[in-house]
Amino acid sequence: MRVVGLILLLLFFENASPSVLDYLDCGYTMGIEEVTFGYCTYSPCTVNINKPQEIFVKLSSPESVPPFQTIRTTANLLQMNIPWELKITPENPCTSWNCPLSKPITDQSLSATVDFSNIALLRPGRLLIRGYVSEPVALRDPLFCVEIAVSLTRQ
Repeated sequence: MRVVGLILLLLFFENASPSVLDYLDCGYTMGIEEVTFGYCTYSPCTVNINKPQEIFVKLSSPESVPPFQTIRTTANLLQMNIPWELKITPENPCTSWNCPLSKPITDQSLSATVDFSNIALLRPGRLLIRGYVSEPVALRDPLFCVEIAVSLTRQ
């Protein structure tokens, strides 16, 4: 019985890690092209933990889909003179499409805010980023979302 349970668990994890954000139900396939932490133009960057920081996720066009697991960004945190390394990695895409889409996707970027006021909560952490369609009626329903893994390691 344990062997059967282990095999089912392995099959679940194998199927639970897709390589792209795949929305073929609506005829779209998109990947995550870039994850930017704060307003940094370089990596790793230094982050002020006294105020919330933004994460920006840029999606690739439907024609170019890079591997989902290869996108990562890092930042350096300094708290009480102890350096920490923060890694932000996309994980577990989740979909909430309303098909057919009423209009094409034009804004291919997402953003969310991370609050470092309680640094212990980020070890490990999850951040859900949601994208919305532009019609006022649909603002309550996410077009799609992606989960971001946030992990801290002491340097």
